[in-house]
Amino acid sequence: MSDVKGGRFAGKCPKTPILAIALSDVIGDRFDTIASGPVHPDMTRSEMAIQVLNKYNIFASEAVREAIQDETPKEIENVVDYLAGSVKDLCGQAAVSAQALGYKPFIMTTSLDCQAKEAGAFIGSIARDIASGTSEHYPQKPCAIIFGGEPVVHVTGKGAWWQKSGSGLVCRSVYKGVEGVSIFSVGSDGTDGPTDAAGGIVMGRHTISWLKRALTQRRPCKTMTHIELTGKW
Repeated sequence: MSDVKGGRFAGKCPKTPILAIALSDVIGDRFDTIASGPVHPDMTRSEMAIQVLNKYNIFASEAVREAIQDETPKEIENVVDYLAGSVKDLCGQAAVSAQALGYKPFIMTTSLDCQAKEAGAFIGSIARDIASGTSEHYPQKPCAIIFGGEPVVHVTGKGAWWQKSGSGLVCRSVYKGVEGVSIFSVGSDGTDGPTDAAGGIVMGRHTISWLKRALTQRRPCKTMTHIELTGKW
């Protein structure tokens, strides 16, 4: 439970002008979802939360249920919004950098929203098409195909897994052996950014032993372990 999210921060100072400078880590850049919208109206209602608790038979104490009944602000008029950065901006800057390095950039999407393994298979299939040189739908090599979004991971077991390297791992399974292709899979939000869990790199010309191990030993969530064993980042 939060005393500031869902517009509650702004509700505590209704007569004070607020300038909200937001760095978006969500698809669509809706201000009410960025950091859970501390200074923006919340269009969800208490009854929705109660329905979720009941649907999945989730235990909640009487104190929690009572707190849920306290509705969040539905109208806020003292806030000015400014979007300082987003996935779209990041993809745009990636395209600029790629072009400066001599690649033809193409932003495929900035709203990829699926499981990481599905994203990886999709991206890997595109890599194979481009490498074959027979597709007319993508720029000719050398090119940089850019994807942005919020892939998620269905975690099973224990281990260090992150969405972006997970996507790269599955990409590797799709285009294994294809020459001249590299996939950089990186994270930009949350606490992953300054850590090793921010992502990884896979290249078609390398036969990396951790790929087979990760996909066949029923330990797909130990991505970091598999990469560490090879020393390839």
